[in-house]
Amino acid sequence: MSKAFARAQDENRAYVSIFVSRVLARQQHTHLFLVVVCGASARIVRADREAFFVTHPFTYKTSPTQSILREFFRRFTEMDRAERGIDTTAKLLRCKRGTGYTSERISFMRQMANSKLDGASDHARMCFEESLDDDWPWYSVTVQGLEFLIAKPAAYSDKPSRASRGYIALCYSMGPLHGTFVWLKDTWRRILDDEYEQEGAVLSDLNRHRVEYVPTLVCHADVSSHRLDVKGTLARLCKQGPKPARSRIERVHYRVVTQEVGLPVDEFRNSRDLAVVFRDCLEAHRSAYKRAKILHRDLSEGNLLMVPYDAYFEDGAGIAYRGMLIDWEYGERVSRRSAPGFVYRVDRRGTWDFLSVKALNRPEDPVMPADEFEAFLHIFTSLGLSYLRHSCKNPVQFDKEYFGTQTIDSVTRASALKERCMRHGRLFVSVEGNARLEFLKETRKKLPRCRTVVTRLVPHPIDRVFTSWLALIRERYAPEKELDAQCPQIVPRPVAPSDKENVSPRKAPPAHRAHASPLACLELNVDVPFSESFDSDDDEDSEVALHDAMIEILSDAIEHSFWPPLDKTLDQLEVQEEELENDKLEERLEVRQCLSDDEDDSSPSTDCDRPNKRRRIG
Repeated sequence: MSKAFARAQDENRAYVSIFVSRVLARQQHTHLFLVVVCGASARIVRADREAFFVTHPFTYKTSPTQSILREFFRRFTEMDRAERGIDTTAKLLRCKRGTGYTSERISFMRQMANSKLDGASDHARMCFEESLDDDWPWYSVTVQGLEFLIAKPAAYSDKPSRASRGYIALCYSMGPLHGTFVWLKDTWRRILDDEYEQEGAVLSDLNRHRVEYVPTLVCHADVSSHRLDVKGTLARLCKQGPKPARSRIERVHYRVVTQEVGLPVDEFRNSRDLAVVFRDCLEAHRSAYKRAKILHRDLSEGNLLMVPYDAYFEDGAGIAYRGMLIDWEYGERVSRRSAPGFVYRVDRRGTWDFLSVKALNRPEDPVMPADEFEAFLHIFTSLGLSYLRHSCKNPVQFDKEYFGTQTIDSVTRASALKERCMRHGRLFVSVEGNARLEFLKETRKKLPRCRTVVTRLVPHPIDRVFTSWLALIRERYAPEKELDAQCPQIVPRPVAPSDKENVSPRKAPPAHRAHASPLACLELNVDVPFSESFDSDDDEDSEVALHDAMIEILSDAIEHSFWPPLDKTLDQLEVQEEELENDKLEERLEVRQCLSDDEDDSSPSTDCDRPNKRRRIG
């Protein structure tokens, strides 16, 4: 098989996969039937969120009596709606004017979308109004007896397997929730010997233990008639009974409804908003572990949410944001690890980019709370790299080297850069050298006896938070490997009077007021804090001590440091990638121009030898 033919096959499979994922994202289907035609042959495909079942190629240009394609369409017309793959639990609402059932619900959706609300609650209404896109189908779905109206999903995934979709839903059922905007998650959750719980069951337990900064459960239910069983389907097709193996995997259609409607974490207004969100999510993670003994196990940027709420400040009322830790679908009850016959699953570890070094290098060891707190650090680093000023001149390269992986003896491990940073307690820019990734803020100072204002860059409060966090995390890896003697240790920098800004004798506002600006500026100590508590002999006490230490470090920075009000930048990764693409395009155009000139003139072009590149973002 030639490389060109193999490449064409991969492109065709990718095209079909994208087509199926987009259809399943827009419409309520359990599966699809497709006819893929390639030249004189064709294949029949049954596609769902877990796998594609494809026939052998057959010739469709045959007599009608021997046509496989004709027989397939004949049988397809005899199927009912469910057998064809239509989700019968979701009722389609036609956007055109109708009567009865459809018109009443569409009118109610438009009426509630146009009725403005007061304060922070209007955010959910505006999101619902944006979802009323006439180019997308609208549906009515029922969860545990409650009817919800949905339109265009606010979030959906093109990836197979779970294929989660998130909707801003409007409750239509009569009762206390009538006319309320909620969040409806539609997904295909994994089933494996009852090891994976329903997300709603986990949320119900967290709500019962009064864990803050987690979603408030409204209702949830499995659509028991919708199941994906790859091995069972293969067994039926091959006419063989399923093997009694524990690795049998199924998926079931699942819907869960929660009260809060928030914003993605990357829509934060400034760095202090971002720090508050992380502080609240860390608090949620700590409370879930201490009160309910539950670990999240799937930390990522997409699972951190900003929820608006009405706040009152010294200058009047306003809207502030609090953090919320969502998507507890992979939540694990730690108490089950001591149950007889428990088998720890290596593939249940979380989002790959943000896993701790220990979780990547030792997949056979159970994930501990300290691993998840390290994941918070990696998520914070990712967002800071994209949206805050820093000293890295090539953020795209750092992103690739830090969040990637390496393969040693056919074993996938954490990247060399991430491992070096965690073991030395320092964010290095690259694997070689001692240059550190520093987060910076801009300050202005008027020179004495002069009207000149000097602008300079000084360490950002988040930079000092990272320094203290990394010192805590370093203690986990110090016994495993001796630190590099050539790496300089971090020395606390004395606080000079000139470094303090906006110092005021007034008390800083409470930490939960994300919209308010702190009034005092105190420098953080970069020494290793809470080392005695962290080195406790009891593992559980050490985990709790690390929880408390990291949250206290961040809370102290939020309340006592000066945070720039407008320090969010454009996505620096996207900006640099666009510039790199433009540079490559300019090079190709210049080379093409050189070749064109060579056809007219045999002398070489000097412009072709030295292409003019634009300055890249630092």
